[in-house]
Amino acid sequence: MPRFPAPPAVRVLIAVLLCTASSAAQSGAPDPFQSGLRWAHSPDPLDPWIPRDVVLVGDGEFTLAAPAVANPSVEFFASAEIASGGVAPLAASQVLTGAIGPVRLAAGDEPDELFDAAQYPAPTGSMRSTVVSRRNATLGAGLVPLWSIDLGLRVNGPARIVASPDGGVLEVAVFDATTSRLHLVALEPSDGTERWSVDLPASGLAALELADSGARTAAAAGSYQYVWDASGGVLFARQDASAPSAMSISGDGARIAFGTRTGIEVWEDLGAGFGPLTARTAAPDEVAIRAELSADGGTLAVLWWNVRNGLDVRVEILDAGSGALLGAALQSGAGVVGLQNFPAALAITPDGSRVAVGLWGTGDGRPEVLLLERAGAGVVLAEDLPGSVEALALSGDGTRLAVARRDNHANVFSTTGTLEFFDTGERDLQLLGASRPGGSLDLAFQLPEPGDALFAIGTELSAPNLLPLGPIWIDFNRTHVLRSVAGPTQRAVLGIAVPLDPALVGARFAAQALALVPAGAALSRTVVRPRIL
Repeated sequence: MPRFPAPPAVRVLIAVLLCTASSAAQSGAPDPFQSGLRWAHSPDPLDPWIPRDVVLVGDGEFTLAAPAVANPSVEFFASAEIASGGVAPLAASQVLTGAIGPVRLAAGDEPDELFDAAQYPAPTGSMRSTVVSRRNATLGAGLVPLWSIDLGLRVNGPARIVASPDGGVLEVAVFDATTSRLHLVALEPSDGTERWSVDLPASGLAALELADSGARTAAAAGSYQYVWDASGGVLFARQDASAPSAMSISGDGARIAFGTRTGIEVWEDLGAGFGPLTARTAAPDEVAIRAELSADGGTLAVLWWNVRNGLDVRVEILDAGSGALLGAALQSGAGVVGLQNFPAALAITPDGSRVAVGLWGTGDGRPEVLLLERAGAGVVLAEDLPGSVEALALSGDGTRLAVARRDNHANVFSTTGTLEFFDTGERDLQLLGASRPGGSLDLAFQLPEPGDALFAIGTELSAPNLLPLGPIWIDFNRTHVLRSVAGPTQRAVLGIAVPLDPALVGARFAAQALALVPAGAALSRTVVRPRIL
């Protein structure tokens, strides 16, 4: 899908702009410029529903989730919803009848690049088939697959799926415990046809991560750790009977991080293969359960778990090149008796500036979700949840966080869960909901002081124009519009009617704001990129 909308689509939108009060700025709704919960989704309490996987799409403007248990499905949400109560998905698939275990997700940057891998009894749960599908959220509320492919494998083990940000690379890994093999399959994203397949020795499948470039993939496969290239050629292979599940690869594929029996190591591409760069030794009784390298390869986050007491969790943020400790946080000691505080999820921003942590929790009021700064591991956001984290996804700028969780601790039987979306409130320009034909595009701008605001909406530049006021991303030589809205309380809100025109579906553009205040003019630090669905 084109990264920017065709100019005619934007012209149709701009031709009928109406400056109105935003319907999204509802009384009692969460303040978009305050830190905290933006919205939540959970079905009827009697409906067995636990979200097991979640990814962010379109610069974090959309959230893709996969609930499991009795009625597994794929659901698509507008991240920008502002609601004091529950929200409904923009689109949801039919129930994936018969699917067992988690439905795994992957996505490119755009709402038409949504992928999932579901497993079905073949013919019983002891052997499973794996079906991969592509869905397009711009084609209606049903998330009907563009294509679905049975990989033809019959295995007794889990599956994982990854996609490159540009949607051009799609790979699936499936572990078979009966043969101790890892089946790797690369699919053509446009139609699901097979590009290549490879089988490798394995004893599990704990992690699968694709470099942003799409050129290399890393996997933690039990006692085996691998990196392969875009053709399935193995570039790195290591066997360690005590290897933990931590494994990560940088955005360009030049650095990898993997757990060892004694700690964690970072290796880099030396031209003739990978070689050691830095290493960090685990504390007594600790194991590296999760690791994440930033896209630029400069920062490494590690989640350590004390396997002896099952309670102590430590996150370290390291300089991947030197091994220097940049920040650390510890959650230790017993909580509610019988509960394990397992480190369930870890995410890092592309520049390594922030790290998000998801835990099972201790049940005693300490947070299950933490958002930390790289420098000193300062706490940006801390959330005590009613239940254990299953998965989380962090926006590229580190200000928004989608959390899939249970409604109870993972050590306690339950069949319900909740999808929650948190925002730090730091972005000074915010979308206030989904934009659909016949609906509206609603924006809110936090001014530095009372004054007026200009909103620029139009085609996005591939690189910003650097003005004395700061970088501006709107192409003023093409379709654009400016609207002035009074902001006497340091808050400017713009509502734009979106015409009921099917040609607009899928259009993407950019919006930026300018504050006109007594101290002078100031550009918004934030650029938002709405898409019409």
